[in-house]
Amino acid sequence: MGDGLDERSIARHLFQLRQRLHPGEELTFLGGARPDLDHDLFVVTTARLLCVDSRAGYAFTDGFALSDVVRASAREDADGDCVHVSLPHDGYWILRPLGTPTNATALAMAILDSGRAPHDVPGDGPIPHEHHDTPTDVDLSGTDYLHVVVSGHEVETMDLSVPLGLLTQLLHSRTTSRTFLERVSLSFHGYGRSDTELHEVPQVRAYAQALDQRFPYWLYYLDKRTNSFDLLWRCCAPPVPTPEDEAQTSYPPELEKRLQEWWLPALDVACTFAELDAEEREALADRADRYLRGERLFT
Repeated sequence: MGDGLDERSIARHLFQLRQRLHPGEELTFLGGARPDLDHDLFVVTTARLLCVDSRAGYAFTDGFALSDVVRASAREDADGDCVHVSLPHDGYWILRPLGTPTNATALAMAILDSGRAPHDVPGDGPIPHEHHDTPTDVDLSGTDYLHVVVSGHEVETMDLSVPLGLLTQLLHSRTTSRTFLERVSLSFHGYGRSDTELHEVPQVRAYAQALDQRFPYWLYYLDKRTNSFDLLWRCCAPPVPTPEDEAQTSYPPELEKRLQEWWLPALDVACTFAELDAEEREALADRADRYLRGERLFT
């Protein structure tokens, strides 16, 4: 907290900023911005990144919602240290913090860490309110099965852009959504030689959790003949498994809350968007239940 700022100014800024946040919104990071910008502070809250000008009555000059962040990483370009932020609709943002490369890294991590908090309601996620007629790249490919492969480099840099870009295309239209019902798989490349289970690798866990916060519709789209969702829930489970956990394939009790408040509501939202009828919904819910109890073979 307070990268590039002295203690006295930090206390003053915190007092002023906390009076201007939304009810329930908490400040998680405060850092200085380069003096040649139209703002002098970067503020990260539990919901937003704000560019603030304390010289103009703490005016919010710009910002974005953390739930929209696809990627944030510290970089160095011709103008010095910066943070590149990728958003699905607004392209790239370049943030230029005051101080050292350490300050840029701290800002990038604050954006990612605060952005991992889940949406309150899955319906507020990427499902559109209406379908579109124009085809996506996935539609034009002619395939009816999508295997999303996450590279080791994407994991190390927390780059969600390619996997999330593919997955969100499935929400483009009801036709596309129906085509890929239970016809998507997810895997991570570059970790096969490690003795560590994939869901125990800290970087993989962080990546899977970040992806899940932005795309919770796994029980609708993931192929239940694969272990794709099995990997996802293990990445969201406590990181130190017991011997009993290692042997089980069914859903652990400690994740029941996440299932009931996140993945199952997201399944219902996806079914509504795709306009599945009652019989189709019941069959899908039955397969999801059987999968969560350990079954993996479906016809």
